[in-house]
Amino acid sequence: MRYYSGIIKLVALIILMPVVLGKCTFSKTFQLYNDYRHIRTLEEQLPNVASSQSMLAPVPISNENLISNGRLVELISPVCEENSITVKQYEPQLLDSEGNYKLYSANMTLSGKYIDLVKTLKYWEDNIQSIRISTLQFEYDEKKMKEEKIEMNTVIKQIEEVFP
Repeated sequence: MRYYSGIIKLVALIILMPVVLGKCTFSKTFQLYNDYRHIRTLEEQLPNVASSQSMLAPVPISNENLISNGRLVELISPVCEENSITVKQYEPQLLDSEGNYKLYSANMTLSGKYIDLVKTLKYWEDNIQSIRISTLQFEYDEKKMKEEKIEMNTVIKQIEEVFP
């Protein structure tokens, strides 16, 4: 019986060890690959969804101070509500001033689905000409990715004219 016990342990070690190690080492890789495929399918659906669903009536906005007084958040809030996006953070700050002009920057963090965030970004680019997006970054946490929610961090800049 001892002889068979050793052979059984050896066979179990030879067969089960690679299976267990493979499961432990490649499970994270498979999960990342599945997330990658999911994001790719969302990107492929983006042109179809963006053209089929109309956003609020666009009103081009230019020559208006938007960042310093928080008016930018007011302008994009109807679009954010339509696309079920939440504004998590908005921090305006003065970078520089010269004469009657001031350069403002705002850090804004939005949370929602990838396609909805891109739709909101397209709305900004098409309808709010006085702001410039200097930095755009998408972030996601694995726990939040299961809910299909990601965060979009943007740095927006605008030169505002101060009337004396």
